[in-house]
Amino acid sequence: GRRGRLQGVVVTGGEPTLQPGLASLLALLKGWDLRVKLDTNGSNPETLQGLISQGLVDFIAMDVKAPPGRYHRVTGPGIDEEPVWRSIKMVASSGVPHLFRTTWDRELLSPQEVEAIAAAIPAGSPHILQERR
Repeated sequence: GRRGRLQGVVVTGGEPTLQPGLASLLALLKGWDLRVKLDTNGSNPETLQGLISQGLVDFIAMDVKAPPGRYHRVTGPGIDEEPVWRSIKMVASSGVPHLFRTTWDRELLSPQEVEAIAAAIPAGSPHILQERR
């Protein structure tokens, strides 16, 4: 069997929190004693809160694409960034191990904007910057 070989699963996307069966899938994985890492963009804080409160995630990696007030420059128009910032605060205070990450495309974000992102991440939460290749 898989015992001793597979220790965990990364659930990534697209955006996993858009999938209606996500909580059921994670519950199944947890029932198999697998650790679950969730990659998210934070656009669905209610879903994220439900997964956290049900104990269905062991680690959350969340993308932070732009500083407050500037999401539309990176993601395009029509994106409501308010839920993203709610998710950031919630994840930071959840007690679940987590990481915030920003992919730096120098054509989209200035060094000052990257600094503004870092400043907006709650104190004590890890934040990594990855260069867009």
